Formats: sequence, structure tokens, C-alpha cells
Amino acid sequence: MKAHDDFSYAFEKILYGITSSEKRDADFANGTALKIFSRKYAEFRQVLSDAGELGDHECDLDTFAHGIDVLQGYFDGTTGGLTERLPV
Repeated sequence: MKAHDDFSYAFEKILYGITSSEKRDADFANGTALKIFSRKYAEFRQVLSDAGELGDHECDLDTFAHGIDVLQGYFDGTTGGLTERLPV
């Protein structure tokens, strides 16, 4: 059984919220699963930063954060589509 606060559970529910035709699934993905996913990502990034290991991974993590923002826009209905984060 998956813990209800881990990456795989949140990812599964986000995917289901995208592919399901049920509004309640999209609402759960946006209201709960994406928040779990975002929180776990922020914790992971902070652990890397605290350990002094962020360095070369910062661009990748920024791209990952952009993906979370795009998903948030998708569920909120505020995105015009998928957008690519261009490297700085």
C-alpha cells in the first residue's frame, strides 16, 4: 500500500486527474496530489541545498519546478498549453 504523502501516490493521482473525465479526479489532483508533489519536491531541493549538493542540479530542479507550475496552470485552467522552460 502506498503512503498517501509520497511521490508515487501523488504522481499517480495527478496522472489520473489528467486522464479521467471526472471533475472530482481533477479536483483531487489539483487540491491534494499536486500539493503533496510540490511539498516533496521543495523538501528534496532543500535537502540538496543544505548538503551543499544543489550546484550542477539547480537547472534541472528549476525545470522540474516549471513542470509543476505548468501542471498547476493546467488544473486551474490558466495555461494556454504546455510550455518549455528554456535554460538560462
